[in-house]
Amino acid sequence: MSHLPSPYPVPAKQGSSLLDPLESTSQSGPNGVSSQDFHQQWGFWAHCEDGTFPEQSFRHSGWQQTRAIVSDALLDVHGDGVRFQRFWACGRHAYVVRDPEAKHRYRVVADYCHDRFCLPCGQARSRVISGNLSPLIADEPHRFITLTLRTDDEPLLPLLHHLYTSFGKLKRTQLWRETITGGAAFVEVKWSEAKQRWHPHLHLVCAGRYLPKSDLSREWLRITRTSFIVDVRLIRDHDRTVDYICKYASKPLDQTVLRHPDRLREMMKALHGRKLCMTFGDWTGTSLTASTETTEWVEVCSLEELIRGVEHGKREAIQILRVLRSRYRWLPRPPSDPSLWDQ
Repeated sequence: MSHLPSPYPVPAKQGSSLLDPLESTSQSGPNGVSSQDFHQQWGFWAHCEDGTFPEQSFRHSGWQQTRAIVSDALLDVHGDGVRFQRFWACGRHAYVVRDPEAKHRYRVVADYCHDRFCLPCGQARSRVISGNLSPLIADEPHRFITLTLRTDDEPLLPLLHHLYTSFGKLKRTQLWRETITGGAAFVEVKWSEAKQRWHPHLHLVCAGRYLPKSDLSREWLRITRTSFIVDVRLIRDHDRTVDYICKYASKPLDQTVLRHPDRLREMMKALHGRKLCMTFGDWTGTSLTASTETTEWVEVCSLEELIRGVEHGKREAIQILRVLRSRYRWLPRPPSDPSLWDQ
């Protein structure tokens, strides 16, 4: 049973419009294309749930069932405060904006929750991490290191504390200081179905010189007292490594966790206040999650106004929608019959 944010209305933003005021509420266009026909033909609001906004329906259309499970867990663990409200409001106030330097370059922006358990926001965060990480490892040789923990049936919270604490001790060892100058660490948490236990580990991208795997394994065992399995590899394919890290290691959710609400709740509690992406050494202070966007986009209209403009046969709205659909395939198709367009 999902919990919808109907008690939390957010006032709409005001902006410019492609439409006259009356047109934004009209139920039929000048060419006789009714709102109902338009929505049925292009499916804009067909699968919008009660209590949600149309733009939210499309942003989250690929994980609606899972999103309901996550929202239930968020509500149970953190209550119905600001975090829960932002999670369910993610995607509201969607607006179409234009690049002032490229007149025919458009995108859709909205209010996003940026929650680590929101799948679309996690995918967006991964793209940002990828864009920031790629230039850092483009030149000199770097190494990809994995640190694992031997686990039994311990709860996740003490395991994560042990992992973070052990990595902190490793960074202070002579072996580490003499070989590794800096890098980034990414936490990945999985549940082993075969062994029925948690499996947290660290993926590291490191700058520095050669680090023997046997030496690292011996040092890691001394620190953790139970774990010696590590992996050290020279990065030969930078793009593939970045894609791997950003696809798997920068997102906490795993299907083996999502299928079991109790595990999901335990993960939420254990990860609360924890960083999943961090830098160290010479890379300290480098933010991998900071947006590199420098374009100052110009607001055109709301997404709803754009769709209404298409519904009324507005030529400009149809042309913009055609451009947007090359990037956002979830948007409705514009009418192909020019007789439906205004002249």
